[in-house]
Amino acid sequence: MTGTYGVPVVDMKAGGPEFAQRFGNGLEKVGFVVIVNHGIEARLLKRVYEIARQVFALPADIKKKYETPETGRQVGYTPFQMEHAKGSDIPDLKEFWHLVRPGNRSYLNVFPDEIPEFEMIMPELFRSLDKISIRLIRALEYYFHYSPNQLEELVQEGNSVLRVLHYPDIVPGAEGVRSAAHEDINFLTLMVAATAAGLEIKNRNGEWIPVHHPPGSIVVNAGDMLELFTFGKFPSTTHRVVNPVRPDGGRYSLPFFVQPRPEVPLVTAGGFLAQRLRENRVMS
Repeated sequence: MTGTYGVPVVDMKAGGPEFAQRFGNGLEKVGFVVIVNHGIEARLLKRVYEIARQVFALPADIKKKYETPETGRQVGYTPFQMEHAKGSDIPDLKEFWHLVRPGNRSYLNVFPDEIPEFEMIMPELFRSLDKISIRLIRALEYYFHYSPNQLEELVQEGNSVLRVLHYPDIVPGAEGVRSAAHEDINFLTLMVAATAAGLEIKNRNGEWIPVHHPPGSIVVNAGDMLELFTFGKFPSTTHRVVNPVRPDGGRYSLPFFVQPRPEVPLVTAGGFLAQRLRENRVMS
C-alpha cells in the first residue's frame, strides 16, 4: 500500500518475507516508510501525549532544573531554541526531553518530580519501541540476505534514545522553523505519528513532499549510520518540520533513535574503499 505522495504504508501484521520486502524496498526507494498495526496500544500513546503536554506546560525555570549540559544533553530537558540543525545558524523552534535505555552505562535518566507519571510511562514506551525496532532490524537482515543476528547484534542494548518533542505554537513573524532540514545520525528512527502535520521529506528528485500518516502509525527512516553500514543502499533521507500556516496549538512527536552500542565498528577499511570506488563510478 502506498500513502499520499508515494510514501509507502506497510502493515506489520503481514510479517515474514512479505513485510520484510515491502519495508526494505520502501526505505531503499523512498527513504521513509509508514508502519501500521505495530502492536503499541492506542491507550498508551494517548496517555503519553497527555503526560508530555503536562511536562512541557511546566514553568521554564522548573524545566531548566532538569537540563544536563554536562552529558551533552543525552538525558533530561533541552530548552526551546537550543538545538540547531547541522549547517543552520538559526535555532529550531522546539524543546524536548531525552530518555536513554534503563541501565545505560554512561547516563542516568532524569525525570521531573512535578509529574511523577512521566517516569512510569515513558520507559514503557521506550521498551515498546525498542521491541519494534528489533523486528524491523530482522526484516532488514532478510531484505539484505544477511545471516541471522548480523544487524540485530549491533543494536542489542545499544545507546538508543527516546526524544519527547514539543513544538510550541508559532508566534507570528518568528524567525526559523520547527525543525530545519537535516538527516538523522543514528541507525534507524521510529517516530510515533505526531499530533499535527508538518513533516516533509526530500524525495529522490529533490522535491519536498509532506508525509501523511494514519493516527497511531509509526514513521520509519534510515539514518547516517545505516547508510554508512550499507554503503549507501539505504540513504539517510533529508527531512524537516515546517511551520503551520495558522496556529495549531503546538505539535508533539516521539522519535525513537535506534543506535548501536558505542564500541560497534560500522565500516571496515575494505568497505570504505568500496564505497569510495562506487562514488567515483569505477566500481558498480
